Amino acid sequence: TIYTLKLRRRGIDVDATRSTNLMRQITVADAMGRPPRALAPEQPLSELIDRFAAERIDSLPVIDHQDRLIGIVAAGDVERAIARDPSAARVAATLAREAPVLHAGEPLENAVLALGASDDEGVPVLGDGGRVVGWLTHRRLLRAYRKRLGDQNGAAHNTGGDGGAP
Repeated sequence: TIYTLKLRRRGIDVDATRSTNLMRQITVADAMGRPPRALAPEQPLSELIDRFAAERIDSLPVIDHQDRLIGIVAAGDVERAIARDPSAARVAATLAREAPVLHAGEPLENAVLALGASDDEGVPVLGDGGRVVGWLTHRRLLRAYRKRLGDQNGAAHNTGGDGGAP
């Protein structure tokens, strides 16, 4: 009808089911933040300890010289390495482990699965050529979801008059 057409022009789809999954509508790019400053593969253990002690982050990406992801190192990985052999000379590349990764165009539904599959606080987001273009945390995912939910509820509850304009 003409009324549903007016609503659609305002971004309200009255034909959409209430059970629409917002996690499928929001992309990783909508939620991701800037990646943390990466570790170099040759960065020594002492510098990793300094980074984790100084920054409020629990995992960091390790990036090679072509800006491609090698893996991630978590503070717990560093602690376990120290406990095994405190005198061993280690570098970031030897502590890096494979981690779930996401791509910017993927839906947040995939991100929930990736974050749930890992104990790490964040997941790297890859762009073309395997380069890290972002970092997605649980908190950022929830913020994006809350924002979209608020936007959707605000549009659904918008009852302001339009003065008869189409």
